[in-house]
Amino acid sequence: MAIPLLVAQCAPPPPPGSWAFLATDGTRYTRWCRNVIRYQIDVTVPPAADERGAIIDALAAASAATGIRFEPAGDHRGSVPSSGVDVVVGYRDFPGGTLGEGGGSYTAGFEMVVGRAHVDVGLTPKVRRTALLHEIAHMLGLDHVSDTGQLMYPAIRIPPRQAYASGDREGLRRVGTSMPCSASRSLSSELQTIIRT
Repeated sequence: MAIPLLVAQCAPPPPPGSWAFLATDGTRYTRWCRNVIRYQIDVTVPPAADERGAIIDALAAASAATGIRFEPAGDHRGSVPSSGVDVVVGYRDFPGGTLGEGGGSYTAGFEMVVGRAHVDVGLTPKVRRTALLHEIAHMLGLDHVSDTGQLMYPAIRIPPRQAYASGDREGLRRVGTSMPCSASRSLSSELQTIIRT
């Protein structure tokens, strides 16, 4: 009787509230409306080879969860990407125990159009990976949640999560390529910006 066994092994969907978006309005929420996001690595604080590799690995994890392909566009200095580039990812020396910050700017139609994700320098590899995954999810449109089992919980858990949990994955799926984009282009040039730590 394979069918009952397969049904029993299916995990229940994560409960609402285990994912959240930076901003919402009815059924619309912050997200990128594209299949490819071009990124630059911020070299204001020059990353070592392992730090650069950690960025690439974290973007690969976000890509697997969203279906969005991240295309490298070289190095850059600063938090605002060059013209024709969508996001910047890198390192900063944050004061006061801040592990990172991420988010971006979106149109009146909730379409994310510019993003950034930075994590603190000098983190251990496991904490650095957790911070990168967290800030990249902010960059993609996700917000903090109160569910301590999710990577988008606003405080780091011990041991540090090394992968997105079920609610994180559901939120990332909703900002990813499998969902039709509910954002509508706005004629207004004004952008709203949300950056989270």
